[in-house]
Amino acid sequence: MADSAETTRLTVAQQPWLDAMTRDPKRSAYVFFVLAAAFAAIPITLGVMYRTEYLFVCILGGVLSAIALVAGIFQMLREPHAADPGELDNTRLFILTVGGLLGFVGTLLAVALAVHHWTDYFAAGFETWRAHWGYLFVTLLCLFGGMAIMFASLQLAQADARSNVGLRRLLYGYTAVLSLLLLIAILLLVNLLPYVPMKPFSRLAETYDWTEASIYSLSPASRNILENLDKPLKVYAIMPLRDEMAQREVNTLLSNCASVVHDPRNFEVKSFSPDLDRDELRRVSDELRKVAKDFALPSDEPGLLLVYGTDPNVSYEFVKMTDMFSQEPDRSGGSQSKFLFKGEDALITKLNYLTEGKTKSVIYFTQGNGELDMNDSSTPERGIGRLKDQLQRSNYEVKELKFGPESAAIPPDAAVIVIARPTTPLSEPAINALRSYVNGTGDSKKKGKLIVLLDVVTTPEGEMVKTGLEPLLAEYSVQVGSDHIVCVQGRGNLDVFAVTNPTSNNPAAKAFNNEQTQYQFYFNDVRTVKPSPAGPQGPGRFVAEPLLLVPGQLGVWTETNLRASPTAQVAELLKPENRDKLRARISPEPLSIAVTVGEPSAPDANDPHAFMRQPGKDQQPRMVVFGDAGWVSNRAIGSERGRDNSELFTGALAWLRERPSLGQVAEAKERKVFELKVDPDVASRLFWVPGPLMLLGIVGLGLGVWVVRRR
Repeated sequence: MADSAETTRLTVAQQPWLDAMTRDPKRSAYVFFVLAAAFAAIPITLGVMYRTEYLFVCILGGVLSAIALVAGIFQMLREPHAADPGELDNTRLFILTVGGLLGFVGTLLAVALAVHHWTDYFAAGFETWRAHWGYLFVTLLCLFGGMAIMFASLQLAQADARSNVGLRRLLYGYTAVLSLLLLIAILLLVNLLPYVPMKPFSRLAETYDWTEASIYSLSPASRNILENLDKPLKVYAIMPLRDEMAQREVNTLLSNCASVVHDPRNFEVKSFSPDLDRDELRRVSDELRKVAKDFALPSDEPGLLLVYGTDPNVSYEFVKMTDMFSQEPDRSGGSQSKFLFKGEDALITKLNYLTEGKTKSVIYFTQGNGELDMNDSSTPERGIGRLKDQLQRSNYEVKELKFGPESAAIPPDAAVIVIARPTTPLSEPAINALRSYVNGTGDSKKKGKLIVLLDVVTTPEGEMVKTGLEPLLAEYSVQVGSDHIVCVQGRGNLDVFAVTNPTSNNPAAKAFNNEQTQYQFYFNDVRTVKPSPAGPQGPGRFVAEPLLLVPGQLGVWTETNLRASPTAQVAELLKPENRDKLRARISPEPLSIAVTVGEPSAPDANDPHAFMRQPGKDQQPRMVVFGDAGWVSNRAIGSERGRDNSELFTGALAWLRERPSLGQVAEAKERKVFELKVDPDVASRLFWVPGPLMLLGIVGLGLGVWVVRRR
């Protein structure tokens, strides 16, 4: 009895509120009544504001209110007692039970909010968390508040766990439940960390696709378009059940797309089967006819229906099944044809068309001054018809532009003008028209965009042909060299490769130079194009930045003597007695062969942070200038590196038009099916041997347990 009395005195001294609840239970009852009223406000408020939308949350709020109300009634009916060991244990057990129930239901409330109602906010990333911090705060408050109540209640059982069997059993169960909830909270936190856009957490969000055809990943251009979706996109997948392979490929593609979109609310997928869901398809078709009279859902054609935008500004496109799949003969000598999936390119092409308002941008190629012929698809060096065909397949409208000798005008629908290797000087009216077009001083007042593809074109005397563009480009901080690059190695000592500027923040450069891949573009007989300190229009009026650089490690230099043979020059410099001359001539720095030109946006007078803007940021694209044009010729586009060249050109177009379709585009993917070929005897053993081995293992373990227990 002395030990029990001593324990009681220690408990009262350490936890006076436990003694107060035992001696005066009615005072604590009022606290529980207040809690019951506060918890009751949850279902009442949500029910009035949202009706049945938060039904499960309302139920949990009602449960919390009921627990607090029952606890208050229990304390109100409980008789006051002295602080003896038995009554203190009863009070401790009461608080432990009530606190455990309140904490457990509060934790369930946090899970319900996060999973059933606010999943889109939690999965949207750091920017959405900052904009809607209230949802995150309430959920975390319920989660950690509930676990904190459970943990505080758990401490009451620690003192008498050894002497009281009932409390000890309750403590063990309590600890197991709390540990499980803590594990769930830790797993939830670990799964949220990848959405934090800071290293090293952002590394957790990266996907790694080790398949040969990159089946489970998207091309950079596709990712850029999907990441920049600013309106909801609904995809209705109308796929027949009988074609399992087609369904699998389409589902994989749509899953890849959904994982890239920043806001999950902007990408929704609904799958239908024309064999089973005819009524649902008919309903969707009727809805489309109400909004778009010129659009009809094909009745028998499977594919993907794309619905982009919100009412009443909704646009539609349909991707046919035949555009997503093809079969080609196996060139390796196999008897079976290859199954190729082209769905990503077909889907992204249609989506890009929708995001641009179902209009085709018009690209003009100048003709009439010896430029590469845009209508010639057969001549290897003089035609660029293949490039024209690819641009048309990419939703561009390609037209020719001819300047007259006395007058010149730029069509008002010109999105970009391309000048590809002029061999004769442009007239003064043409130069003035281009200047007015870029500056926005013409009739349209809209500032235009240029792609200039210069080249090494010489006169019979070996001098560089003056096209008239050189002074114009100098006005925009572009310096065009009257030279070409000679390389110690390569065909004719004129072959070089270039990479995009690794230090540039320009999207056109970053699209082809990332942590995974650095693209190499090959050129032959290219002249230097680099930024000049300032144009005649004033320093900072236009900002030119290198786009493509030829690494100095190749052993390259600029040669102004265009009459000299590069092969003879290199052979002479490679002689042992001339090695010092060779080292002195080789450029220690990379050589620029292409530049981008942007016009900095005017600072906002109402922006107090405008002075902090970094130079070169917030530029309006104006032009891209290359020192070579042969890389877009029919020969180059039709070569094994032609895909990279066409992607570089379309990337320059996308940057000028401020569109997200930058980088490598999707190509057809082949899902190879591997079959295990074994002899019938081997297959029979593979089928029958595992069963007896497993049975023998079970019997052996049973005998081992029996022998151990017999000892």
